[in-house]
Amino acid sequence: MRTLLVALALGGVLVASQGGLAGSVRSLPAPDAVVRTPQAVPLLAADGRRVAFTTTQRFGHDVEYRVDVWSAGAGSPVVVARDRHSEEAFAVGIDGLALAGVHLAWTTWAQGNGREQSVVVARVGGKAQVLDELFANSDGGDRGGDYVGGLHGGGSLIVANTWTQCDTIDYQTGETNTSCRPGSPDWISAAALVEIEGVKLRPLHTAPDAMRVVDVDRGRIVREDAGPVSVRNARGALLRRLPFPKGAVLGAQATGPLVVVLKRDGLWTESGSCPLAPAPGRVLAGAGQGAALLVEQRRALRVIRLADCRELRLAPTTGTIGSADLTDAGLFYARNGSGGSVAFVSAASLRRGFD
Repeated sequence: MRTLLVALALGGVLVASQGGLAGSVRSLPAPDAVVRTPQAVPLLAADGRRVAFTTTQRFGHDVEYRVDVWSAGAGSPVVVARDRHSEEAFAVGIDGLALAGVHLAWTTWAQGNGREQSVVVARVGGKAQVLDELFANSDGGDRGGDYVGGLHGGGSLIVANTWTQCDTIDYQTGETNTSCRPGSPDWISAAALVEIEGVKLRPLHTAPDAMRVVDVDRGRIVREDAGPVSVRNARGALLRRLPFPKGAVLGAQATGPLVVVLKRDGLWTESGSCPLAPAPGRVLAGAGQGAALLVEQRRALRVIRLADCRELRLAPTTGTIGSADLTDAGLFYARNGSGGSVAFVSAASLRRGFD
């Protein structure tokens, strides 16, 4: 598709710039509500008007991670979990977060001689519980082992991927395992799509195409692997498959009946497309209200209305975008600089911004 000229809202004046959409571009409206933290916010996950987010604070050799939940415009965040560890023996952190109504799940990791992952679940106002399953992996430079990742949630459903990765080193000989490399048949095994149900992992689908869950919306589970996009229901049954060629897809999300696909040259839905000039570091972070949310190089947010390709844009002059999500209630995004903040722009404000 040809490169189009778009207008960038700069100080209230529209100026032409290359490399964007076939629709007008305006500044993102000011947030309806903001919560600030002394620490950066690396992860957030939203569902409706509620958002969960993580922070990390260091105390000498100790590190404390927190998970908070905030109902936009309804007071202060609620601390769901606070966990403090000494890093003298091993490093710890959170690498995944999902929210579905009042239920949360996140994945933690601990790195010493080897690496272990755990799944933690909680309910807003309740206590956090660590699931019995332990995923041991990544011993030194060897990436072999059992993994969990790809947490996504919405409504009453939280799902994840579990899998086993082959050992890159043959422990008997100490030599490189030449059959264990990305793309080889042995690279990934025991791939599964699982539901986090209470304090258990319940398998929904076990096959190589179970990997790469990217979204949950209204009981539908979206999966993509740089090519074909598939949608499954909450029981794991296949609903539809979109046969994109390998390497054509950069991301996929669902909003209402639409599946939104990010390709190198734009956003695609079955009802139309919005052209985009190729750009590095572009992520499809969410979809909702008939719009798609892009984060570009952690420096800019773009909310694009799919019906007419109109765009709302935020490009902070300082700091970075930690994480962002778009729901039918509005847009949530984290900005990080000397500290952090989580901002909420309501659906009504977004509509006024577009129109």
